[in-house]
Amino acid sequence: MRARLRAGWGLKYHALPPRAEMEGWMAEFYIYADESGKMSSKADYISLCGYISHVSEWQRFSLEWNNCRFRWGVPAVHMNRIMFPERKEDEWLDIRKKWGRDWEAKRDLMLDDFAATIRNAHLVCIGAAVDAKHFRSLPESEFKKEAKDPVYLAFHTLVMRGIEKTETVDKCSPISIVVDDGDEEYSIGCIKLLNSLKQHPSPKFQKVRDRIDGMCFGNDRSYPGLQAADMVAYEARRLLVERIKDPKAEPSKLYESLTLLLIHQPGLYTPAILDQLERGTLEAIREGKEDDEKPGI
Repeated sequence: MRARLRAGWGLKYHALPPRAEMEGWMAEFYIYADESGKMSSKADYISLCGYISHVSEWQRFSLEWNNCRFRWGVPAVHMNRIMFPERKEDEWLDIRKKWGRDWEAKRDLMLDDFAATIRNAHLVCIGAAVDAKHFRSLPESEFKKEAKDPVYLAFHTLVMRGIEKTETVDKCSPISIVVDDGDEEYSIGCIKLLNSLKQHPSPKFQKVRDRIDGMCFGNDRSYPGLQAADMVAYEARRLLVERIKDPKAEPSKLYESLTLLLIHQPGLYTPAILDQLERGTLEAIREGKEDDEKPGI
């Protein structure tokens, strides 16, 4: 088991959740989240997405996901490596060479198989992709003051939607967040973001203080939930970029599978959406009640 981390001021101590074959989970619900691209203040596009589900489903899903990996004989799913295997000498490049001229056909079938595993599981997609470059170009406003920065906006959407999705069946059980153990700066940044939400003075954020019980970090090789999060984060970022070029761009079939036929999808903060919010329609974000259809499709 990896090193235990404390999420900081006011947060309870949590070890990483056990792997699929173990029992004794500490929270009722877990959010597994990952970023696509770099979650930095200089990135043009920010994507932080994932899934939330009950611990019992995460255990079942993890076993099924690893069975799918076993069937295809592939390493941990990482979309950037799968789509661009030639960029780095690693296991995915080995698979690319092994499959040879059938690489693209087999790759697409494999991704469809993993996406079907997600679609058939009791997982709910959450998170957001943000046009960070456009956000930074906006004039100073109440929206900018409240949203703070693109990374905070994406993390805010992930947490608030995660809580809201569980309220369909449960308004009391604790929730923990698991994110990929990227570099130290990224890990510290996630902790600061969560603490910032917990310290928000608005009573609308009381649910964050009440429900979010802790944050921990894991290696995606050991946690299928993080691999699933990587898939939807990558596809959300890709769709955001396409929507910026063409507002009528259709989502891919892979994206549809990852979002349960668009029922649960990440927020897509395109320039048009950001402009709308900047003009004074931010009340939903400020109260943690984002409409799925506004920033989505």
